[in-house]
Amino acid sequence: MNFQIDSLPPNPRILLIRFRSIGDVTLNTAVLPLIKENLPDCKLDYLVMAPNDQIIRNNPHVDEVIAIQRTNKKNETWDTFQLIRRLRKTSYDMVIDMHGGPRSALITLLSKARYKVGLKGSRRARFYNVKVNPVFNRSVLTGEFQARMLELLGMKVERQAPKIYVTEEELKQISGKLEEAGVDTQKKYGVIHPGVDFMHNWWEPEKFAEVADVLQNRYDCQVVFASSPSQVWQVDKILACMKTPTFSLAGRTSLRELAALMQKGEFLFCHNSGPMHMGAAVGTPVFAIFGPISPHTWAPQVEPHHVFYKDLDCSPCTRASRKAECNEGKPECKQLITAQEAIEAIEEKMGWKNRA
Repeated sequence: MNFQIDSLPPNPRILLIRFRSIGDVTLNTAVLPLIKENLPDCKLDYLVMAPNDQIIRNNPHVDEVIAIQRTNKKNETWDTFQLIRRLRKTSYDMVIDMHGGPRSALITLLSKARYKVGLKGSRRARFYNVKVNPVFNRSVLTGEFQARMLELLGMKVERQAPKIYVTEEELKQISGKLEEAGVDTQKKYGVIHPGVDFMHNWWEPEKFAEVADVLQNRYDCQVVFASSPSQVWQVDKILACMKTPTFSLAGRTSLRELAALMQKGEFLFCHNSGPMHMGAAVGTPVFAIFGPISPHTWAPQVEPHHVFYKDLDCSPCTRASRKAECNEGKPECKQLITAQEAIEAIEEKMGWKNRA
């Protein structure tokens, strides 16, 4: 179907779909103001899987956040069709599938929207009647790729950075949690989020500990550790290596609280991860360790930032090409990055180098 943006009716109803993950949903926030700038009178709803809806909450460009609760496989089909029934009652004029999975494509197909937008090169392209093909002849940041989808729909696009909107109340609440953890909230602190889901992303606990110790000793900057509940054991390994006082909210924050924690912090030091993009989206300087994945597509979109990346012949890698030792927590691309490199980069970018 040929599509022109002028063919939308007045006050169009638009649904954007991006189910997960933390980083992808965070990056997707960059397209929301673009849609509203081009279609200021539209009703823009966002379909996302919990708990990632927390990333979209309080976004002024979204009229309604529709959160899908996680269920077991047995109930997923029934829940999906119940959701489709609900969406059909809204009579959306356009559904934009920026997730591209089988479930999101099915929802788009059955949404009753006149315009069903998805990627031309997708295996599920037949589910869409408006197909866009945002092909580049170079590696681009994910946000540019998504913005290009809108541009191909006839929207005027100026690059926007992802943004999470944290409330004053949430900042007050995280201050209370920091005080409970022994942090002096009248002094500066930085955040280290060392958690990884797979061992091929591992960076040695003693290196994280060295970075934290030096920053606390040299610059009187408290270091607060954060992680998901499943990654608390990784933080515990780091704390056991430290020689300076330890402060941890590992496993004790929601996504909204994590965003508030990072927004109040001086910096975020972490792996290439969802929290990395969250830190950038609240305007916090980000220092990120890359290894199996290239920063050319996934670098944090904030200034200042610094990525640590060794660009080995085997990086970026895939499950098929990955070495056995990487899966055992000894990835060469990460092991070659030293604690001293991280310390020096933080010192320089934060303007602390001559204040020791």
